[in-house]
Amino acid sequence: MSIYPGRVAIDTGVWVESILKGSQYYSLARTIRGLVEQGKIIALITPLTATEVMYVSYRAYMQIGLDKTEAKTRAERFFDLLYTQRNIRVIANSQIAKEAALIKLRYNLALSDCYLLATAKLHNAPALFRHIEREMESCVDVLRREIRIYFLSEF
Repeated sequence: MSIYPGRVAIDTGVWVESILKGSQYYSLARTIRGLVEQGKIIALITPLTATEVMYVSYRAYMQIGLDKTEAKTRAERFFDLLYTQRNIRVIANSQIAKEAALIKLRYNLALSDCYLLATAKLHNAPALFRHIEREMESCVDVLRREIRIYFLSEF
């Protein structure tokens, strides 16, 4: 697989995994995030990804024992990072929205996954997810015929 250097559409699970020390894919997710921070990868995300990162990271911070205020502060900081880091592009437009709807109609995936896949497809970039999600299992081979999709769980 050659997704380095270049643009990669990165899903919520990868971003959140990068903050969960000791998690299954922490090291790999941190490496991906480091490559983004160094400018060796340009990350493509959607506003839905940023939103998910904020509330999922908040829950993760709560699970590791942070109080609500600190968890919220860190989750907001993570959200803000996605919008201010120079190597992350938050992309939303009518073409992506339309393509996301078409993917949703064909595959019935989570809407945020449809948006990320549409972003990858329209920007000719691979999409990177943490693992194959349950609703994607039955269609991942078909999806891969039209979009380059990778999973941390495959490495």
